[in-house]
Amino acid sequence: MDGPTRYWALAIALVVLTGCYHHPAHDVVFDAASFAPPPVTCCETYTSGVFADPAAMAPPVITAAVDEIPRREQVPLSLTEARRIALENNKNIAVVGFLPGEAEAIIAAEIGVFDTIGGFEAEAGKLDEQVVSLIESVGSLSPTQQTDFFSPLDMNNIYVQQPLRTGGIVEVGLGTDYQFLDPAGSFVFVNPAWRSALNLSITQPIFQDAGRAVVEAPIRIAQANHQQAVHDFQTVVRTVLRETEEAYWTVYLAKRELDIQNDAFYQAADTFEREEELLNLGEGALPDLAEAETQFEAFRIARAQAQFGYDAAQRNLTRLLGFPVDYSREVVPETAPEVEPVNLDWSMAVVAVQQRPEILAQQATIRAAQTNLFLQENGLAPDIDVGFDYAITGLADRFDDSMDVVGDNDFNNWTLGLSWQRPFGRLVANAAVRQARLALSREMAALDEIELEVMHELHQAYQRLVTAQRVLEMHARRRAAAAQQLEARRELYLQRRATLDLQLEAEQIYAIARLAESAALTEYQQALVEWRFASGTMFNSGVVIEEAVPTPESDEAAPEEAVDPAANDAQAPMPPQIQRVPMP
Repeated sequence: MDGPTRYWALAIALVVLTGCYHHPAHDVVFDAASFAPPPVTCCETYTSGVFADPAAMAPPVITAAVDEIPRREQVPLSLTEARRIALENNKNIAVVGFLPGEAEAIIAAEIGVFDTIGGFEAEAGKLDEQVVSLIESVGSLSPTQQTDFFSPLDMNNIYVQQPLRTGGIVEVGLGTDYQFLDPAGSFVFVNPAWRSALNLSITQPIFQDAGRAVVEAPIRIAQANHQQAVHDFQTVVRTVLRETEEAYWTVYLAKRELDIQNDAFYQAADTFEREEELLNLGEGALPDLAEAETQFEAFRIARAQAQFGYDAAQRNLTRLLGFPVDYSREVVPETAPEVEPVNLDWSMAVVAVQQRPEILAQQATIRAAQTNLFLQENGLAPDIDVGFDYAITGLADRFDDSMDVVGDNDFNNWTLGLSWQRPFGRLVANAAVRQARLALSREMAALDEIELEVMHELHQAYQRLVTAQRVLEMHARRRAAAAQQLEARRELYLQRRATLDLQLEAEQIYAIARLAESAALTEYQQALVEWRFASGTMFNSGVVIEEAVPTPESDEAAPEEAVDPAANDAQAPMPPQIQRVPMP
């Protein structure tokens, strides 16, 4: 192979090596496609569309205290569907969902410092100068000297540079110096002169910034930050799911309370009408009629208040589901509540709670702080670098001839260098180490705080669930007794063997017992949600685990035996033949 062909073949090989180098770690795993940013042009103010058309937004509807409960288009919603819709529409999830992808990109950027670098550099020009001596004119008698030149900025015109994970840098390249003198003078052996060289350069720190542990520390910090972002995202997801479940059961309670107050209202209306008929027949008394009317109006007020509470609970649930402000349909919970006692395993809960994302996120933060401290302490090590340069050179009056000389490998140069420097006082390095130590201590103290808070939350959830379970059993017995009392009192009242005040009192006791049982049932569901959230047994890594989430089929086929068989009214009566309406 002749000289020019060999040179260009070597140049092409260096370029190919530069373009083909690949880091497997660049293939990021996190898929942020579901969190695509909105198309916003530079310097343009982004508007989400919530306030795009204020004129089209209808004012809120105020529920009036009327005798008849207003009917709206009803949408049955299972608990599983509520979870899914909340995760899809929640605005906070849409915001924090970008963070893991951003942290993943930082990891790729940190790994990118080990990318192979290829480059080309050169300078060329012409010098036209006056000379003051025969030596400066390279032996010519001319008072001026002209020089044409072409050379690299450092030592290579074309090169490939590879940063090492040990902290060093290896560079391989090809450099050519061209020089033409006019006049040449008698001191010049070769004119024009092409001096070519194949160069190898290695630089390696010995203490400071040396070793894989130090060089890869920024990557480990970025990985820890990515794990923290993932766990923070899981925390938000878990919180959204918990709030959605709590709002779901609040709507369930409000619907039951509205139905109970509606039943009590019609019961009181029936008693009031009977007393009115008795008075018209001359068999009743005005005080009895007034007493019946008083209770009738009291239940009417209670029903209007229950309607307001139900509407408020509906608005809160639709907010968490991400529905628009003017959403006018009525969401009807169709998942039956759990009433069977739950076995609470405290030991397993204590183990499971250690995997909560709040703790895992803080542990990742501590790992990043520990790595940063290690990196800053390395800055106190001696700053000593060793360098080695090796070159195969060739000189001729033509470029291809100079490359032939390089190929013959007859002329070799090598140098070995050592450099050391140290700032007096090392104030910056010592301050960085102190700051890193304080940051690590702060993050470790934060972990202690989080663990203590989580254990208190678990303990409180345990006590709340045990208490709610016992209270629910007592309220079920109370409601059953009140139902028997009302039935017996009603029979005596219709037979004119009991006074009106006893009948009204029985109606009131039964309504209060039903409301109390309904509140206790909802409290039990809320306590279950809190226990599963606190112990980590409901949600796993921000996703609802399969064992804890009933499928839509199991929701619809919930066994009736799971409900208290002693009461037909343990579940809220659902409107018959409700047609499903697609969610917005």
